[in-house]
Amino acid sequence: MIDSWYKQKAKIYFEKIILQYQPIIKQDIKSLKIRKMKTRWGSCNCKKGYINLNIELMKKDIKFIEYVVLHELTHLIHPNHSKEFY
Repeated sequence: MIDSWYKQKAKIYFEKIILQYQPIIKQDIKSLKIRKMKTRWGSCNCKKGYINLNIELMKKDIKFIEYVVLHELTHLIHPNHSKEFY
């Protein structure tokens, strides 16, 4: 029960940050999933427009969260870590 409450709060918090950066990226997000991930802070399926964020981000500083969110949103434009991505 506490896990679902925590995920709900995380989704609201992350969506607020996404809305802040989405006008810069100008890409639609079809789905945002919040889950516990062992080896990643986030991931993106650029073809489907899905963003996945690690629930553990909630324990990090806002600047780190913003970086991860912007990083994953940028993958909607550049799907890899090429020079153009950075």
